[in-house]
Amino acid sequence: TRTLGIRKIDLGEKGGRVRFDENADFDRVQLINLLQANPRIYKLEAGNKLRINQELTDAEARLSFLDGFLDNLGRPEIHGNTGSE
Repeated sequence: TRTLGIRKIDLGEKGGRVRFDENADFDRVQLINLLQANPRIYKLEAGNKLRINQELTDAEARLSFLDGFLDNLGRPEIHGNTGSE
């Protein structure tokens, strides 16, 4: 996520927020397309914060949602410890 310039991701049962660095390195057109295609789910706040309004009832749902979100921003594949060991 640092490669994309994401500073913090906070997801819970009702959604959450993503905070981007000021110099985030991702395709902003992709983010705009995501906002326009899903205006009830995504809202941009304060220029560098994205609000997510989505039911994410368990950890598996959150990870799946996050994986799709990061794919939409054009991230490279992430490998590493997911905490499920």
